Amino acid sequence: MIKRIIVLGNGPSRKAYPRPIETDDQVFCINHWYAQENPLTCTDWMIGEHNEAVLPVIAYKTALATAGKIGGTIWLPGLNMDRCEKIRDAVKPLPVRIQRLFTGLAPRCRWEADPKPRRPLNGSLALAVAAGMQPDELIVAGIDLYQHPGGSYNTAIPPPDYTDAFPRQYTTNQHHTHNLIADVKYIRHALESYKGKLICYGSAMKRLYSESFKQWEFCDG
Repeated sequence: MIKRIIVLGNGPSRKAYPRPIETDDQVFCINHWYAQENPLTCTDWMIGEHNEAVLPVIAYKTALATAGKIGGTIWLPGLNMDRCEKIRDAVKPLPVRIQRLFTGLAPRCRWEADPKPRRPLNGSLALAVAAGMQPDELIVAGIDLYQHPGGSYNTAIPPPDYTDAFPRQYTTNQHHTHNLIADVKYIRHALESYKGKLICYGSAMKRLYSESFKQWEFCDG
């Protein structure tokens, strides 16, 4: 049984997480930005499998090489096996394994090749994988769904495909790949399947889910 999983997204509420990370904690981070800032604390990475995915993996490789001997898992949400092979090649010979994320997910959180209505954000996928692993305690911070008043990302290194228009398109459901409605439903399905203790930091998550899941702790951040 897993004692604790910490999901640290890239949103501003990530900074609200107040606790030190323990050696036996399993830490999910999204793409490569958190890994570059805190390489020794990451155990799992959720990355996209689109054309740009190889670049974040190269950054992972640099961060991991700096960290020294560290294992971990890269979770790939998509289905393109050719790109999976490229990612496998990019991380060799580091002690990192590649994991497809379908095993253990709640049925309504299994993203397929033809997403309906849209593909979930990597942060939503990471939360769903963590919930599916059923730890005793799940801590979430930095999953702000582009609605945090402090901005969209809390990092000095912007995503390679980030533009100022992305959050606006996303929250108004105009983005061609993602939309807010789909992610709100997706995260709800993930939380419904989780049986342990949840502590969540972030004003957006608190507003969206605290009334539905009163048994858990939702904090502003």
